[in-house]
Amino acid sequence: MYLARPSLLGCGNRPPRAAWKATMSPDFPPAEDDDLLAAGRRALRELPDAPEWMILRAEALGAPRAAPAAAPSLLRRVQAALSVDSWAGAVPVLRGAAGTRQLLFSAAEYDVDLRIAPAGQAWSIAGQVLGPDDAAQVLLTGPDGVARPAQPLDELGGFHIDGLAAGRYRLELQLTDRVIELPPVDVGPDAAADG
Repeated sequence: MYLARPSLLGCGNRPPRAAWKATMSPDFPPAEDDDLLAAGRRALRELPDAPEWMILRAEALGAPRAAPAAAPSLLRRVQAALSVDSWAGAVPVLRGAAGTRQLLFSAAEYDVDLRIAPAGQAWSIAGQVLGPDDAAQVLLTGPDGVARPAQPLDELGGFHIDGLAAGRYRLELQLTDRVIELPPVDVGPDAAADG
């Protein structure tokens, strides 16, 4: 069954549309969303022929909705394998100057070049992620089990972390769809004996 709304056709208890528009203020529609919502609610309440269920439904449209429950993480964890260690003696030519240690890890289609070097009384880890372009960050966990704040990779996939004490560190690369875990890395002058 079709019900005509006489108020929208210019008859009934409201003036025709042109007359109704003339009664609007010059600053309509309101600039703010909240003002527009309030004006819409006010207009809905003033319509004598609007059913109550329609008013409630219109008001519900403006109510904030609860955030959907987070989907379970679909990140894949990939363990990297050590390919080259310049301090292991297998390739003595790669041994860096002034105690620098170079490590190369492989994981799926990614390679991670890691350089550990003394920096005064402390140590530094610098590296580069080689592989498909991907938004990534590095997470380093120290010997005490405390993770440092995640550090984003630069535009070439590189990172540099300074001020490290000697000890065993865990390094994770957090990519868009996977996490690459490197085996624990020993930092310090006794690293060759430990690794």
